[in-house]
Amino acid sequence: LPDSDQLKTGVGQKVHDGTDVAVVAYGPTLLKQAYLAAAALAQQHISVAVYNFPWLNTIDEAFVTALSNYRAVLTLDNHYVQLGQGVMIKAAVGSQCVNLGLTAVPSCGQNDEVLAHHQLDAASIQAHIQQLLA
Repeated sequence: LPDSDQLKTGVGQKVHDGTDVAVVAYGPTLLKQAYLAAAALAQQHISVAVYNFPWLNTIDEAFVTALSNYRAVLTLDNHYVQLGQGVMIKAAVGSQCVNLGLTAVPSCGQNDEVLAHHQLDAASIQAHIQQLLA
């Protein structure tokens, strides 16, 4: 993120512009995967915004309003989906929100293998977004 960015409690920082779908993630691993998926989808004329959202239990009403302007919102949790950040965002945004994250004990392996297994790699995120828009 640029040094000039200022964190504001409950508000996501847009790290990739887009208009069709918003992906909300946090941390260097999932943000990178979301960014790579957005870049790949841009080649297919699918416009994906990516937001860094490091807040686990606070969401600003203005950010909820911003997310409601997208056809769909996809959240990425690097832990269990149940009671995770994505659940909070879905409760605020509504039915156009889909949560991705762990639903079982995490697998072991190299980072790229584990991300792919749990469908949190760029290719899987890209496929989820395509399904959301279908």
